[in-house]
Amino acid sequence: MSIPQSDIDHILRMEGNADYARMKIATEFSKGKGVEEIAAFLQSSFHGGNGVVTENGRYSAWYADDGIHIANGDAARYAFSATTDSFADLQHFFPNAAITHLENIEGFHRTISAVFKDELRTERRNLDKELAEYDRIISEYEAQLQELIQTPSLSKVVLTRHAELLREKDRMEKENEAYEKLQQLKKARDDDAERLKTIKERQLTLVSQRLNEEMKRLNDAIYKGSYNAPILSFSDTDYKFFTPDDTGTGIAYKGLVVYDLAVLNLTKLPILVHDSVVLKQISDDAIEKIIELYSTCGKQVIIALDKQDSYSEKTSALLSNAAVLKLAKGGQELFGRSWG
Repeated sequence: MSIPQSDIDHILRMEGNADYARMKIATEFSKGKGVEEIAAFLQSSFHGGNGVVTENGRYSAWYADDGIHIANGDAARYAFSATTDSFADLQHFFPNAAITHLENIEGFHRTISAVFKDELRTERRNLDKELAEYDRIISEYEAQLQELIQTPSLSKVVLTRHAELLREKDRMEKENEAYEKLQQLKKARDDDAERLKTIKERQLTLVSQRLNEEMKRLNDAIYKGSYNAPILSFSDTDYKFFTPDDTGTGIAYKGLVVYDLAVLNLTKLPILVHDSVVLKQISDDAIEKIIELYSTCGKQVIIALDKQDSYSEKTSALLSNAAVLKLAKGGQELFGRSWG
């Protein structure tokens, strides 16, 4: 179906899809440019597509790189260049032209155009169905929203319940965070307690080991290996101090003296004091060796002894030279008289 020239002219005056295209075209023509420049400008100005309705029908135009496609209906993008219904004019100028071949090509073009139009119509129908479904869904939501707006009490109940649930959610989250933090602190406490226990056991083991070694050395210096040395051991809650295979009173006091001497030697303790109540329970031979250890320890030792004449001349001389205070009957009492 041919398109009247008046309608073609009307389509050409539609400006294409560019903003203010007609004004821009008039401006370009007023500059006195050449035909090639004007043609290039027009090709860049006309792009996309337009639709127009005239008294002769409904038309569409598509501005492509190969020219302007004008077709009846709503689609011109896939329409081919307009041709006449016959090739009489072409045969007039080119008598030897293969008119049949050209007519076959034109028929192919028209077939392809019809196929594209059918596909576009089908796609449009599908889109119309989808749009109708979307419109229906939107209408349902709008109706629900309108119902909520018209019943403010319901909205207030919903909002109040929503606020309550939010507060409950925040409270439970805080409780969970507090519980997790508590578990972390408990684990850290247990880990620290276990570490402290391990360190304590190591330190007590080291202390007992060094003390036992020193007490054995001192005990061997006193008894030449004929009596067992005292042993000190620690546990988590208490300690044990004893002499293996010997529970005598003298041995118990000797163990106490040996322990005190070991502590004096291994620490910075500056002074040691032993009363006669401790020393008189130990045998004389052992006391003489203990006094030698006192004199060679390099620290100050204060003792009270009430039987100096029972020891050897060497020990008696050592005690006399180191004595600071001597107490005896006959005016040598501490306060000048005997209270007994």
